[in-house]
Amino acid sequence: MTQARLHQELIKFAQLEVCRLKILSANYRNIIYCKRRI
Repeated sequence: MTQARLHQELIKFAQLEVCRLKILSANYRNIIYCKRRI
């Protein structure tokens, strides 16, 4: 595996992680919001 290829894979992985964290934090906020409404 070349250095550039490895770098691309790392970037792709990092972007996926960021995406997943955004979804998780959004869900967390929604859950808290719903609990407050009840």
